[in-house]
Amino acid sequence: MKYVGALFVFFACTGGGIYRALLIKRRARTLAELSAALALLRGEICDRLSDLPAALTAAGGAKGETGDFFTVLREEITQIGDKPFSEIWCGCAADKLGSLQEDELRAVTALGGILGRYDAETQGRAIDACRDRLASAYELVSAGLSGAMRTAVGAGVSIGLMITITLI
Repeated sequence: MKYVGALFVFFACTGGGIYRALLIKRRARTLAELSAALALLRGEICDRLSDLPAALTAAGGAKGETGDFFTVLREEITQIGDKPFSEIWCGCAADKLGSLQEDELRAVTALGGILGRYDAETQGRAIDACRDRLASAYELVSAGLSGAMRTAVGAGVSIGLMITITLI
């Protein structure tokens, strides 16, 4: 029975390492997809001079967390009379962009306070600033992505082995 318990501990630790590796990969994917979606949003607002709902619809073709963010945002935008857009944007970002780190999420939520309130040029500069922040974060993440994922899995396996050996 002791061996079965030790084996469960090993698999749980290994699973934790794999889960952490998947979180790292999801963050990198979200950063890239969100940056691309913001580029589309910028084009709609600054070049085509689309209104905000149309611009959000055009930018919302992404997958994963970014796609979920824009999908919920388009659904929630109908409440603009009840809530300000910045509050809707921040709420959707906090709910759907969970893999982003705090400073990255802050950059995204700050953008919500500018969209739809200022002229197209100001909105474009704000989108560019947010994209620059996300791009620098993506460069850091993607540079060490495979190493960070291997480290996370390796740490889970190592901790699992140490605890298993201790239990046996």
